[in-house]
Amino acid sequence: MTIVEYVTCPLCGSNHPWSSEARRLRSGNPYWSWVNYELNTFEFIQIRDARGKIPGTHPGRRGRGSAPGQGIPKVDAVHLPDAVNHPVYSQAVESMKQRILDIVRQLLELNIITRDEILRLLR
Repeated sequence: MTIVEYVTCPLCGSNHPWSSEARRLRSGNPYWSWVNYELNTFEFIQIRDARGKIPGTHPGRRGRGSAPGQGIPKVDAVHLPDAVNHPVYSQAVESMKQRILDIVRQLLELNIITRDEILRLLR
């Protein structure tokens, strides 16, 4: 059995493989790092063009084809500051905010962060 460790984001639940220490050192990044987006330019919603597949010609596949080079390209985005008051996305922003507040509360309860650290941020 091969064991692979994953790091899971406490905000969204997505996860990615946790590289071994040797692999992180070889890559020049000795520590795990979270993605650090500037929230004023963060694309909270990405709008993409789902072009679909090119119809297949194989008779047994019922028209299932492939999408060579098609992908799902981004055509627009709604940045976080714009999503706050947007009638469609404001509920998602509020949900994210509540989740972050819950994470902070739990980190306090687990003594991973302190009230003093939070107060220093507010100064």
